[in-house]
Amino acid sequence: MFRIHIYRLCNDKDYEMYIGSTRQKIKNRLWGHFTIANTGSKRLISKHIRDIGKDHFYIQVLQIKFVRNRVEQFKAEQRWKNIFNASLNVLNCYVTKEQKNERVKIYQIKNKEKIASRSKEQGPSYREKNKEVISERRKNYYQLNKEKEKSMHEEYVKNNRQKIRDYDNSWRIKNKDRLNDKRKVKITCECGSIIRKSDKSKHLKSNKHALYYSI
Repeated sequence: MFRIHIYRLCNDKDYEMYIGSTRQKIKNRLWGHFTIANTGSKRLISKHIRDIGKDHFYIQVLQIKFVRNRVEQFKAEQRWKNIFNASLNVLNCYVTKEQKNERVKIYQIKNKEKIASRSKEQGPSYREKNKEVISERRKNYYQLNKEKEKSMHEEYVKNNRQKIRDYDNSWRIKNKDRLNDKRKVKITCECGSIIRKSDKSKHLKSNKHALYYSI
């Protein structure tokens, strides 16, 4: 478990506010917001800091809480966002699976023609022409959200162990022949031994392999 501060960022000019959470010291988090604003970030809170001036902003701790993972942190933060209806928070930091699915359905209904048109324009040719751009975009997204993604994955695994186990068993049954063919593939190790590729990890720990490097 780790400790977090749930805070609100306010100013003495208007009633606009931002709700956030952090594991940092609260003063460091405040200066973090100022630093991001100085880079010219287009985030709503950053723009508001530049428009009003950082000297007018202050930070208040709403709650100090111990959580087990980032998902619990985001849930706690979201509760305070809902309480204050924070105007400078553009996105919810946590939504349930049902809320997410509902948003997707609403978006698809409202943008049906736009999605169809974009799919025709992009298609396979777009992906082929923009492989590097797409790859870079995915890398950047992962770097910015790896902690969140990791926490959500851990939470999913924890709540769906039986479902994952059933899926794995079903996949193995459907791909039995493919797996058997893969197990039959043989390779030659550096020590000269001919082994099955699937047994390589086990072989590298064997006395026979170790003896080769001891000579």
